Amino acid sequence: CSSMNNKNWPACVKKVRELLRKFNIVRIAVDSGGGGTTVEDLLQEEALMEPGDQLIWRFDDEEHRRYNGAHILGMVNFCPTWISEANYGLAADLEHQKILFPYRNIEAEAGEDAEEIWTELEDQKDEMCKIVVTATKTGVQHFDVPEIAASQQGTLTSNQRKDRYSALLLSSWAARNYIVDN
Repeated sequence: CSSMNNKNWPACVKKVRELLRKFNIVRIAVDSGGGGTTVEDLLQEEALMEPGDQLIWRFDDEEHRRYNGAHILGMVNFCPTWISEANYGLAADLEHQKILFPYRNIEAEAGEDAEEIWTELEDQKDEMCKIVVTATKTGVQHFDVPEIAASQQGTLTSNQRKDRYSALLLSSWAARNYIVDN
Protein backbone atom coordinates (compact mmCIF):
# COMPACT_ATOMS: atom_id res chain seq x y z
CA CYS A 1 0.00 0.00 0.00
CA SER A 2 1.51 3.28 -1.09
CA SER A 3 -0.30 6.56 -1.64
CA MET A 4 0.76 8.99 -4.33
CA ASN A 5 -1.09 12.14 -3.23
CA ASN A 6 0.15 15.30 -4.93
CA LYS A 7 2.52 13.36 -7.20
CA ASN A 8 2.66 13.93 -10.94
CA TRP A 9 1.61 11.17 -13.37
CA PRO A 10 5.15 10.19 -14.43
CA ALA A 11 6.09 9.69 -10.74
CA CYS A 12 3.05 7.43 -10.29
CA VAL A 13 3.99 5.38 -13.35
CA LYS A 14 7.59 5.09 -12.13
CA LYS A 15 6.20 3.67 -8.86
CA VAL A 16 4.12 1.15 -10.82
CA ARG A 17 7.19 0.13 -12.81
CA GLU A 18 9.20 -0.21 -9.58
CA LEU A 19 6.53 -2.57 -8.23
CA LEU A 20 6.51 -4.52 -11.50
CA ARG A 21 10.25 -5.10 -11.16
CA LYS A 22 9.91 -6.12 -7.50
CA PHE A 23 6.87 -8.44 -7.71
CA ASN A 24 5.34 -10.89 -10.20
CA ILE A 25 2.32 -8.72 -11.04
CA VAL A 26 -0.21 -10.43 -13.29
CA ARG A 27 -2.92 -7.73 -13.36
CA ILE A 28 -3.09 -3.98 -12.86
CA ALA A 29 -6.44 -2.24 -12.44
CA VAL A 30 -6.82 1.49 -13.02
CA ASP A 31 -9.84 3.79 -12.71
CA SER A 32 -10.42 4.96 -16.29
CA GLY A 33 -11.56 8.34 -14.98
CA GLY A 34 -9.55 10.77 -12.93
CA GLY A 35 -6.32 10.36 -14.86
CA GLY A 36 -6.48 6.64 -15.55
CA THR A 37 -6.12 7.05 -19.30
CA THR A 38 -3.05 9.25 -18.68
CA VAL A 39 -1.54 6.45 -16.59
CA GLU A 40 -2.35 3.99 -19.39
CA ASP A 41 -0.64 6.20 -21.98
CA LEU A 42 2.45 6.62 -19.77
CA LEU A 43 2.71 2.85 -19.20
CA GLN A 44 3.20 2.69 -22.97
CA GLU A 45 5.85 5.43 -22.97
CA GLU A 46 9.33 4.02 -23.61
CA ALA A 47 10.99 7.13 -22.15
CA LEU A 48 9.73 6.11 -18.68
CA MET A 49 11.10 2.59 -18.95
CA GLU A 50 14.32 1.12 -17.61
CA PRO A 51 16.20 -1.77 -19.21
CA GLY A 52 14.12 -4.94 -18.89
CA ASP A 53 10.80 -3.11 -18.54
CA GLN A 54 7.93 -3.89 -20.88
CA LEU A 55 5.21 -1.76 -22.39
CA ILE A 56 1.93 -2.36 -20.53
CA TRP A 57 -1.23 -2.99 -22.55
CA ARG A 58 -4.86 -3.76 -21.76
CA PHE A 59 -5.48 -7.46 -21.23
CA ASP A 60 -8.97 -7.35 -22.71
CA ASP A 61 -8.41 -5.31 -25.89
CA GLU A 62 -8.04 -7.37 -29.06
CA GLU A 63 -6.29 -4.54 -30.90
CA HIS A 64 -3.63 -4.35 -28.17
CA ARG A 65 -2.95 -8.10 -28.52
CA ARG A 66 -0.76 -7.41 -31.54
CA TYR A 67 1.61 -5.19 -29.55
CA ASN A 68 4.67 -6.53 -27.74
CA GLY A 69 4.67 -6.16 -23.98
CA ALA A 70 2.72 -7.28 -20.93
CA HIS A 71 -1.04 -7.49 -21.44
CA ILE A 72 -2.03 -7.03 -17.80
CA LEU A 73 -3.85 -3.67 -17.60
CA GLY A 74 -7.54 -3.46 -16.77
CA MET A 75 -9.25 -0.10 -17.21
CA VAL A 76 -12.30 0.18 -14.96
CA ASN A 77 -15.28 2.48 -15.44
CA PHE A 78 -16.63 3.27 -11.96
CA CYS A 79 -20.30 2.94 -12.97
CA PRO A 80 -22.95 2.11 -10.30
CA THR A 81 -23.17 -1.56 -11.28
CA TRP A 82 -19.40 -2.06 -11.14
CA ILE A 83 -19.12 -0.17 -7.85
CA SER A 84 -21.78 -2.32 -6.19
CA GLU A 85 -20.40 -5.61 -7.52
CA ALA A 86 -16.82 -4.66 -6.63
CA ASN A 87 -17.75 -3.62 -3.08
CA TYR A 88 -19.67 -6.81 -2.40
CA GLY A 89 -16.85 -8.81 -3.97
CA LEU A 90 -14.32 -7.08 -1.71
CA ALA A 91 -16.51 -7.76 1.33
CA ALA A 92 -16.69 -11.45 0.37
CA ASP A 93 -12.92 -11.59 -0.18
CA LEU A 94 -12.36 -10.16 3.31
CA GLU A 95 -14.97 -12.41 4.96
CA HIS A 96 -13.56 -15.54 3.29
CA GLN A 97 -10.00 -14.46 4.15
CA LYS A 98 -8.88 -14.23 0.54
CA ILE A 99 -7.49 -10.82 1.47
CA LEU A 100 -5.50 -10.60 4.67
CA PHE A 101 -3.78 -7.69 6.35
CA PRO A 102 -0.38 -8.34 7.88
CA TYR A 103 0.18 -8.45 11.60
CA ARG A 104 2.74 -5.97 12.84
CA ASN A 105 5.67 -7.61 14.54
CA ILE A 106 7.96 -4.78 15.59
CA GLU A 107 10.89 -7.08 16.29
CA ALA A 108 10.77 -8.54 12.78
CA GLU A 109 10.64 -5.19 10.98
CA ALA A 110 13.63 -4.27 8.89
CA GLY A 111 14.40 -1.42 6.56
CA GLU A 112 13.89 2.29 6.68
CA ASP A 113 10.49 2.16 4.93
CA ALA A 114 8.84 -0.04 7.58
CA GLU A 115 7.15 2.80 9.49
CA GLU A 116 5.84 4.38 6.30
CA ILE A 117 4.43 1.02 5.14
CA TRP A 118 2.62 0.46 8.45
CA THR A 119 1.22 3.99 8.40
CA GLU A 120 -0.16 3.43 4.89
CA LEU A 121 -1.76 0.12 5.95
CA GLU A 122 -3.32 1.66 9.06
CA ASP A 123 -4.65 4.58 6.97
CA GLN A 124 -6.10 2.09 4.50
CA LYS A 125 -7.91 0.20 7.25
CA ASP A 126 -9.20 3.51 8.66
CA GLU A 127 -10.57 4.46 5.25
CA MET A 128 -12.30 1.09 4.93
CA CYS A 129 -13.98 1.56 8.31
CA LYS A 130 -15.36 4.95 7.30
CA ILE A 131 -17.21 3.70 4.22
CA VAL A 132 -20.97 4.13 4.53
CA VAL A 133 -23.51 2.54 2.17
CA THR A 134 -26.47 4.68 1.16
CA ALA A 135 -29.10 4.17 -1.52
CA THR A 136 -30.90 6.56 -3.80
CA LYS A 137 -34.68 6.44 -4.32
CA THR A 138 -34.07 4.24 -7.35
CA GLY A 139 -32.01 1.78 -5.31
CA VAL A 140 -28.56 2.69 -6.62
CA GLN A 141 -26.08 2.12 -3.83
CA HIS A 142 -23.29 4.54 -2.98
CA PHE A 143 -20.21 3.46 -1.02
CA ASP A 144 -18.67 6.64 0.28
CA VAL A 145 -17.28 8.48 3.28
CA PRO A 146 -19.94 10.32 5.29
CA GLU A 147 -20.70 13.96 4.58
CA ILE A 148 -19.06 16.40 6.96
CA ALA A 149 -20.47 19.68 8.17
CA ALA A 150 -19.44 22.71 6.13
CA SER A 151 -17.95 24.29 9.25
CA GLN A 152 -15.52 21.35 9.61
CA GLN A 153 -14.62 20.80 5.95
CA GLY A 154 -11.38 22.74 6.16
CA THR A 155 -10.07 20.62 9.01
CA LEU A 156 -11.42 17.16 8.21
CA THR A 157 -11.07 16.79 4.45
CA SER A 158 -7.71 15.03 4.65
CA ASN A 159 -9.26 12.40 6.92
CA GLN A 160 -12.27 11.92 4.64
CA ARG A 161 -10.44 10.37 1.69
CA LYS A 162 -11.01 6.93 0.27
CA ASP A 163 -8.18 6.64 -2.25
CA ARG A 164 -6.56 3.67 -0.53
CA TYR A 165 -9.96 1.99 -0.20
CA SER A 166 -10.58 2.52 -3.92
CA ALA A 167 -7.15 1.02 -4.68
CA LEU A 168 -8.00 -2.03 -2.58
CA LEU A 169 -11.37 -2.27 -4.36
CA LEU A 170 -9.59 -2.22 -7.73
CA SER A 171 -7.00 -4.79 -6.69
CA SER A 172 -9.62 -7.14 -5.28
CA TRP A 173 -11.60 -6.86 -8.53
CA ALA A 174 -8.45 -7.45 -10.59
CA ALA A 175 -7.55 -10.57 -8.61
CA ARG A 176 -11.05 -12.06 -8.96
CA ASN A 177 -11.10 -11.18 -12.64
CA TYR A 178 -7.67 -12.77 -13.22
CA ILE A 179 -8.66 -15.99 -11.41
CA VAL A 180 -11.83 -16.33 -13.49
CA ASP A 181 -9.94 -15.69 -16.75
CA ASN A 182 -7.17 -18.17 -15.96
